[in-house]
Amino acid sequence: MKTWARAIAIAAASLFLAGEAAAGNFRRDLAIIDQALENNPRQVPMEAVDACRPMRDMAVKLYKMKRYDRAERRLKMCKKLLKIEDLR
Repeated sequence: MKTWARAIAIAAASLFLAGEAAAGNFRRDLAIIDQALENNPRQVPMEAVDACRPMRDMAVKLYKMKRYDRAERRLKMCKKLLKIEDLR
């Protein structure tokens, strides 16, 4: 295999693995948010919980549209509202 072809193959594999890692982070954060929406462990006001629900749903839609950065920002805002930004 030529050097440039090998470099392209390595770059493509790296991007794929980075995408898989990001998907794992997204799913983990989504599970944390879903649990917080259900149990409200920090006892945040219901207004915060109600504000988070549409953000969570939009994050899932954005993720499916491959708008990963925007989806992550929505989850981050939701985690901040639910006061769980320190949980991992």
